[in-house]
Amino acid sequence: AYKMLQLNGSEMRLMTGGTERMRIDSSGRIGIGTSSPLYNVDLLASSAVSMIRTNDTTSPTLGLFVNSGSNGVGTISLDNGGHMTFDTGATGAGQTERMRIDSSGQLLLGRGANVASGAEATRIQFYNTNSTYDIASIRSLIGAGQVNRGELSFAVNNGAGQQERMRIDSSGRVGIGTSSPNRPLTVSKWGEQIVGEFINQTASQTARIYATCGTASGWIQQNGNTHATDPNTMHLTTTVGDITIAPSYVERVRVTAAGNVGI
Repeated sequence: AYKMLQLNGSEMRLMTGGTERMRIDSSGRIGIGTSSPLYNVDLLASSAVSMIRTNDTTSPTLGLFVNSGSNGVGTISLDNGGHMTFDTGATGAGQTERMRIDSSGQLLLGRGANVASGAEATRIQFYNTNSTYDIASIRSLIGAGQVNRGELSFAVNNGAGQQERMRIDSSGRVGIGTSSPNRPLTVSKWGEQIVGEFINQTASQTARIYATCGTASGWIQQNGNTHATDPNTMHLTTTVGDITIAPSYVERVRVTAAGNVGI
């Protein structure tokens, strides 16, 4: 085999075996495997796996380092464990891993320095079409007092900045309008007379809210205004047992399964 370097007034070509292998064009773009580079470095290979490779078998890492001057730096790295990591920082020495795609294809956010209990660990930020306003976000939080427990916070921008609207805590409780739910579902809204509504738009049908404990169930049902048999009627129903009314935790009225009413 032989090597040849061709120079002319506008390009530099490196050839082996009589075939061009690399070119630097008149704009300073480098093409490897292509004679028409479109980018500063343009690689073309028949197999994407073999485009760039490191032969280090001890702790091989292949990285792409981006330095944007005073605005910080970033690195995309691949290692021999099949992981791809994304690091950012204000300086090269101060980079921290922010995201990882592991060998199983899982996307992991917030990998890096430990985060204090109760603090924000990661954030997914959503912007409007021209990236002017942050319109919504999903944050992961370290559970208060429990570094191995997490919470999710969902926030939207109401025009005056982002406000948290929903939270799922480490116990699986969902809070809407509150960051401290004390029930499986807690809905809170200051100054609102109506904090929730269940709607069936079909007036000939019914709208129901069910409660089940063990094998017993009960529900509140509102019949629509064009219901075929009993329109505009509210029902309180149980599958077994009685129905009671107990203001201040004291039973005042009981309707038995036999239809008897006790006051």
